[in-house]
Formats: sequence, C-alpha cells, structure tokens
Amino acid sequence: MPSTNSFRRVGLGCWTGSTASWAVEDKESPLRVCRGINSRKLEHFEYKLCDSTCNIYLAMSALVWAGMDGIRQSRALRPSSTSSPIAPDLSSALEALRQNEYMMKLLGPMLSKSFLAVKEAEIKTTQDLRLEEEIALVLART
Repeated sequence: MPSTNSFRRVGLGCWTGSTASWAVEDKESPLRVCRGINSRKLEHFEYKLCDSTCNIYLAMSALVWAGMDGIRQSRALRPSSTSSPIAPDLSSALEALRQNEYMMKLLGPMLSKSFLAVKEAEIKTTQDLRLEEEIALVLART
C-alpha cells in the first residue's frame, strides 16, 4: 500500500483485509485462495492490498520473489488462521520495510533509497490532509 490514501480503504468490513493472513474463500482476507465455481478446486488467488497507486512491477516482483524463496528454502506455509496486524499507516509501513532485510535486498541499495525518499516526501505532503484536500492536490498537479 504505497500511499497515505491506500490505508483509508483497509480495515474490517472493507474486503481488503486488515491483517497479514491468507484464507480459502474468505473475502475479509487480504490473500484469498478461490475455488472454481464448477470444479470447487482451488484454482486461483486474489491479493487485495495492492491498489492503483502501487508500482505493479515492484508489487508483483515482491510477491513472486517471496513465493520462490519460500519454495527454494522449503518453508512451510503458515496456517491460514495465523495473522498479524499490518502497518496502520504509510509511515509505519516504511519503517517496517527499512527493518525487513529480505525486502531491502530485493529492492537493492539504489532503488530502496530512492523509493523510501519519494515515499517520505509524499508523507510530508499528504499525511495531514483530508481526503478532499488530497484529491484537490492531485487534480491541481494534472
């Protein structure tokens, strides 16, 4: 969730999830494993924490890399009932990113430094704005 606005759409009852978890056919889970309508077999998944403000290439790279690393290291998938809270805002999410050696390694030193600098500038610009003010700011730039 790469913007301050991203965190406005996350929470209980929003169908995006509010914890780091997965589940089969649970619309409240951010990673939902779905069954086919006719076959009832597990056929695909939905990842619902990304939104249109993210860089889809970074988001998909992180998801694929994490999955491949789990396979390479033969990591067990945590039980679906296990969940932990997600960061409540962009500032907390960036701090969690800084502490995550795995993700910082994926981004590399130049991209991580640039990404964090841009996001910190966005926080300074938008963190205290109401939604209407944030929209007006974006529209004024276009």
